Parts: sequence; structure tokens; C-alpha cells
Amino acid sequence: MCMLQYLADCAFIVHGQSMFPEISEGDVILVKHTSPDEIRNGDIVVVIYGNQFLVKRFYRADGKIILFGDNEEYAPIVVDPGERFRLLGRAVEIRRVPKRRKIRGWR
Repeated sequence: MCMLQYLADCAFIVHGQSMFPEISEGDVILVKHTSPDEIRNGDIVVVIYGNQFLVKRFYRADGKIILFGDNEEYAPIVVDPGERFRLLGRAVEIRRVPKRRKIRGWR
């Protein structure tokens, strides 16, 4: 018998620079739905927080959830329990999409 296991459940295209240099604008993140108990500190996750989809590193400390970007120009986010928060899953693969370049002499 042959069994197949899906690597990812969904994919997202990244907009923004908060995870640079690990993840860049236009990269594709493959995400596996994961229960909150399976997420470990430092995992890259996709969450809905407020009205935004965010890609961040996940940390749990002192009963709080803190979301960090790899780019130090962006402040950490301490999740407010009164805000809408939903963990969509853990990033299992990051695919860099080749950038288009114009070739000199061609239109």
C-alpha cells in the first residue's frame, strides 16, 4: 500500500519586510495546519491577528504569546487577548520566487 502525506495545507505570498532576510517580499510560504500545542518557540507561523495575516516567529512566555519578525526594524507584537487571534499553522517550506529582470536591448 502506498500512502501520501501532504507537505502543506496552504500557501501564502509574502508582502512586507518584517521577516527579512529569512523571508523576502514575494516569497511563497507553504503552511501546515498545526495545533497550538505543537508549535515550539522560534517556529515561523502564519496567524490572523486583528484583521491582518502575519508571518512571524512564535514565542510563548509567562502566559503571553509574542510574535517577532527577523528584521529588527519591526517591534515585537505581544498578542492582546481581547484581539482576534487565530493560529493558521507552521511554515514548512519557504520558496524564493525568481525576480524578473529586464534584458538590455529587449522590450
